[in-house]
Amino acid sequence: EAIADTVLSLLCPQILARTGQPVILRLQQSDQIRIEVTAPASADALTPMSSEPTTESVPGSKPVRSLLYRNPDQPLLLSLQRQDPVVEADVSAGFSSVDTGIEIRQQIRFFIDNKDLTEVSLFVPDRIQPMVRIPGNREPLRPVIGPSGKWTYRLPQAARGEFFLDVGWIWNSQANSPAVADSVQELPLVIPGDCLIRSIRAQTASWSGLQAADPAR
Repeated sequence: EAIADTVLSLLCPQILARTGQPVILRLQQSDQIRIEVTAPASADALTPMSSEPTTESVPGSKPVRSLLYRNPDQPLLLSLQRQDPVVEADVSAGFSSVDTGIEIRQQIRFFIDNKDLTEVSLFVPDRIQPMVRIPGNREPLRPVIGPSGKWTYRLPQAARGEFFLDVGWIWNSQANSPAVADSVQELPLVIPGDCLIRSIRAQTASWSGLQAADPAR
């Protein structure tokens, strides 16, 4: 059995009548192990071919990588590298004035690799009841509310690659803090949990009368 984080030497088996003919290597990687192939005798002897989908849909499977090896008489080196699941997120927020306060609309863009994401966790501030939807779906996701403001949403189907969530609610300035002209108010945001946050951006329309600023600056 191959062990991750090792390098193996592989000599391609050949049919006697086709000795010395190029061979095609098909690599099926998993979420746990990444395979890299090198030809130490001649780097030009190994040429990548286009990836192709698997004929059978296997959960967690990735496209098959194909390589054309023109010198099968020489051994190849296979590097097996352990890889971890990756979940990252970008958060963008927009603000606009409405009769009952300030409408906050967020979009959370997830980047998922080496795993299937079946649920997402959001940290929701006190007194906030956000509507969380998958873009294009009218029905909101239903949360399981846990301690410390952590809300967990089960996804209707597992996500992989790029995935979006829309989050919106009304911040009632009169209920949370007095509304004063030319005043500065701290508005809460819903922040994704169990992932690496790459960026948070906030913006307002020029006609809204609102300005967004980073309180740390």
